This record gives sequence, C-alpha cells and structure tokens, in this order.
Amino acid sequence: MTERKILLAFKKIQQCKEQAYYLEALLRIYHLNIEIIRFMNSTFSASALGKEIKVKHELQQLIEEVQARANLKSIVSKKNLKLLKPWLASMEVFFKTLKSENPSNTKILLQQGEQLFGILKISASKILISLKD
Repeated sequence: MTERKILLAFKKIQQCKEQAYYLEALLRIYHLNIEIIRFMNSTFSASALGKEIKVKHELQQLIEEVQARANLKSIVSKKNLKLLKPWLASMEVFFKTLKSENPSNTKILLQQGEQLFGILKISASKILISLKD
C-alpha cells in the first residue's frame, strides 16, 4: 500500500459521489478502510493473517497490538480504532439488509466511512513515513 494508491482510491470514491452512485462509493470506502486496517495489522504484527480472517478479529488483534506496544500509540490510538467497531457492525447489518431490500442508510454510512477513512489515512501516512526512514 502506498500513499498514491490510497489517494487514487479516494478520488474514485469522490467521483462516484459526484455522479450520485452512493452505493458504489460506500462499497469502495468500505474496501479501502478494510485494506488500510489489513495494511496496519500486517505492518505491526509479525504473524501473517491473510484475507481469510474476519475484519472484526483483525481489528481486535490490531487493538491488542497497539495496547501491547507503547511505540505504536503515537501512530494510531486505541480510541481511534475503537471508533471502527460500530461502523463495521453497521456495515454488517447493511450487507444483510442489501440481500433482501434496498437499504435507506447508504449516505449516512458513507459519511461515517469517510470520517473513519480520514483517521485511518493519517495513521497509514505515519506508517509509510516511518517505513521510509
């Protein structure tokens, strides 16, 4: 993952929003946030998890890793990571609803996802800068 890849993905999300494709934008922001979480987890953790692990478990492992290592608290705080839990739960409900009917909370989840993306992007940028050194 690079800064350029993150910015390109976010640019595509903004284009979807401008064209009123909110569902596509929501799916893209969801996958981008998950990808950043996996990147942070793979950077901090020595064990290789792969993509078969659930996001909730990966987030929990990331929170535990931040608690265990004091030097990571300057990169990402436990408080910021805990903000992701309710959004992930809402997204789970969203996907279950999507199977049976048209969900009505797409724009709200998209706004929340963008806010969380901002938090994750700051942490990812700090990681990328520290990797260059």
